[in-house]
Amino acid sequence: MKMQRTLLFPNVGRRVELVSRFKEYAKNNDIQLNIIGTDLNNDAPALYFCDKIYQLPKQRDEKLVELFNDIIRTHNVDTVICTIDPDLEFFSENRHTFNKNEKLDLMLSHQDIIRASSDKNLTEQLFRDAKINTPQVLATSDTFPLFAKPAKGSGSFGAKLIQNKEELETYQQEYSLYNPIYQQYISGKEYTIDCFVTKNNEIYISPRERVKVRGGEVTVSKTVKHHLLIQESKKLLSNSKFYGPITLQAIVSDEDNKAYFIEVNPRFGGGSILSIEAGLNSISYILDDTNSVSNIKENIKMLRYDMSVFIDENE
Repeated sequence: MKMQRTLLFPNVGRRVELVSRFKEYAKNNDIQLNIIGTDLNNDAPALYFCDKIYQLPKQRDEKLVELFNDIIRTHNVDTVICTIDPDLEFFSENRHTFNKNEKLDLMLSHQDIIRASSDKNLTEQLFRDAKINTPQVLATSDTFPLFAKPAKGSGSFGAKLIQNKEELETYQQEYSLYNPIYQQYISGKEYTIDCFVTKNNEIYISPRERVKVRGGEVTVSKTVKHHLLIQESKKLLSNSKFYGPITLQAIVSDEDNKAYFIEVNPRFGGGSILSIEAGLNSISYILDDTNSVSNIKENIKMLRYDMSVFIDENE
């Protein structure tokens, strides 16, 4: 008899490749998999790769909690996988309600980690508490160059290198409402570190170089065997508050060759497919709780491109 699994991807958006990887693994391993996808409207391409889809309201309130609970009960959902930051916060804040279903696995890190991921001041404190290098937050914004970004936010929104006072004044006029923070600028090579932490606190790590980036998402990336990044990531993730897919970002400084960590996202990153392809098969843990992480290959390069979904609205 086939194992049966049902996953819920809230706001599945453009995560076509991630959904497809889950379906491919299930097909190859005799798992009966149903994927439920939701989004704000029916123009999200990944919806058309799901088995059942729902259009849900944008407002994250008690009504939305009830709608998700209805979906979970109706389809016997066993695992929820969030792929955007607002959903991490929403499901974390309401986990006491969702956790009444004892069979449901909310693949979420502890609320402290999720809060830290969405607030740059808390992110810095998280790294410092773990004794991991992170760019210094500047008390005054008069040392150039510096790096500016909103205290809260995701992706590359508002993140900018500031070279002089004139650029700073322009930035402050544009982003003052977002309470920007100013950090020491680190010149160096940027990396994403894809990680997965099991319920037993087993930690798996795959660093990759961010070769080309567009709009905050990597378009060209390459796996590397970077021992310092692996070592520092393990130091951070040994905190028992982490669970599931984690994406870290770091810069290895050209000046002192130290790794400076700048981001923590407790979810799959946009380019996490590369690490899955290279051997960090977190999908196997999620679907059948097996360890199929092979020797993670280095020098596997990913070149991302757009594809189209066509819908005949005449039908």
